[in-house]
Amino acid sequence: MVKPVIRSTIIYLFSSIPFQILNFAGGIFLARLLAPEHFGLITLALVAREWISFLAGWSTSQYFILGRGTQEEFEESLTAAFLAGLLISIIGIGLYLLGESFGSQKFYLILMIVCASEGIIFIAQLLLAPMERNLELFRLSMVRNGCATFSLVLAIFLAMSSPTIWPLVIRECSLSLLMLLAGLWFCDYKLKININKFRKNGHKLITYGYSLNFSRAAEILFYRMPDVIIAKLFGVSQTGQFTQARTFLMVILKFPNTVLEQVLFTSLVKLKTENKSDEYFYLVAAFTSRCMLVAAWLFALLGPPIFTWLFGDKWLTASLLLPHLSAFIFFAAVFNGLQVYYYSLRNQILVTLSYSVGILFFFVFVFLNLSSPEITKIAAALSWSMGVSCAALHIFGLIRGFKIPIVRVFWLPIMSVVAFWWLNLSINLNDQNFIAFLIILSAISFFEVLIVSKKILNTLT
Repeated sequence: MVKPVIRSTIIYLFSSIPFQILNFAGGIFLARLLAPEHFGLITLALVAREWISFLAGWSTSQYFILGRGTQEEFEESLTAAFLAGLLISIIGIGLYLLGESFGSQKFYLILMIVCASEGIIFIAQLLLAPMERNLELFRLSMVRNGCATFSLVLAIFLAMSSPTIWPLVIRECSLSLLMLLAGLWFCDYKLKININKFRKNGHKLITYGYSLNFSRAAEILFYRMPDVIIAKLFGVSQTGQFTQARTFLMVILKFPNTVLEQVLFTSLVKLKTENKSDEYFYLVAAFTSRCMLVAAWLFALLGPPIFTWLFGDKWLTASLLLPHLSAFIFFAAVFNGLQVYYYSLRNQILVTLSYSVGILFFFVFVFLNLSSPEITKIAAALSWSMGVSCAALHIFGLIRGFKIPIVRVFWLPIMSVVAFWWLNLSINLNDQNFIAFLIILSAISFFEVLIVSKKILNTLT
């Protein structure tokens, strides 16, 4: 089982790269066509949708992946997905009808549409779950990434003729519909919704779904709280600037997250039966932490000038936020890997607690700076809140008795920060000492990953 898991991981990663490059280029083109306030408004609608989706927390494809993969389990999960999609769609319609009295009909119309698209996604993800469970990851990569790329291309063509917010809304709708069609085409299970059987036997799925959803609710609050605060303090346009900076940042995170979010969970579940899931996680953690450490320093150096050159002067504020968000790259990648590891052990409470610690830190930081609010301070607060959450997640795991490689992960990042301040370096292309620092850090990271990978692979095989 070890070799198929590793092979599937590599296949999924490299088959996703061309699509990610296309999506990155398409995102730049779309940002040049549309205004910051368009991205700000769609962001607020998506924030609201994510909070509404918390009510439908029983729908999760992970429950099916953890199970035996029987037709009965699939029917149970499909019924849950259908009911969850129906609920979030009805809530969206209700909010739209109520929105007329609030005087923001356009916003609530957009919210209704994206809620309906989320309902479709619930069903589509379940239909694609058998591929993930069977490690058919190349086909899964083609479907997920292909749908995302096609919906982006459609949005670009629409934005060229109508530079409004609607191309962004249609992008959400087309993505969900394409994934649903792909799921219906590839799913080998019999599609049957059985309300009576779900009413009798669905309590385990609901219990697992909501335990996972409390963790996801904390995650949504953590990632979306800057959007709401920036919109309140600085307006929708500045929210769009922040969103675009974070989207650019997430391009770097997409490479590890391709494995961490789409492959790692299934791989750990498969390897748990052979008592090799811990070693596989350590291998992924070592590779991710060192790649993202180097990426974070490079992003702080090269991110702003590259961003301004690609996106144009109207996104100047976003470029100024990038150095303050660079640490987020490392902390988020490390956190995401450990989060999936705990999910595979059905230990979601540690993730929820860690996000809660980060949220508390963020709000305290923002409250202390309310007298002189700056958007750059909020960006920095998000990065260091992620760092606090990451440290908490490792510490909570150690307290619970898990063998978490906290020293192996953090010794080099801590030493790099100490060296940066001790040598009084500056993040500047003209600082030759900083360039030498990056080269040495990259070399150490490369050889450490090489040594650790060889040792762990020998253990696995």
